[in-house]
Amino acid sequence: AADGSFGTVAELRMEGTASGAVAVSARASGGGVFAAGTTVGVVYEIGATTQSVANYQLNTYRAGALQDSFNFRTDGQGSFAQPASRSLNTTTRPYDTVEFRYTRSSGSATGSAGVYEFCSG
Repeated sequence: AADGSFGTVAELRMEGTASGAVAVSARASGGGVFAAGTTVGVVYEIGATTQSVANYQLNTYRAGALQDSFNFRTDGQGSFAQPASRSLNTTTRPYDTVEFRYTRSSGSATGSAGVYEFCSG
């Protein structure tokens, strides 16, 4: 998800009727920190949903503490798949880590999301 290639994807799955959250994150190399006001984004896709509530977030952290949280999609039962898309946001605090989080309250079949790439700058 942070390799500079759109030919690879980090897949996040919630099996069967499981509830909870799965996430993938990337940390700035060399101890770097991105400044407040920086654009942060993710290129992702989402499978069709058979879940009651699913949320997709882009979060930033600094030294493990949550800085910003952007909820960019919420799905309900029967929502359609979303092919490769992007979400961009402007941060309000400095950060060193970006995370894509997929959370659901319940489901009747496996749900999935994929992260192609994170971007910051």
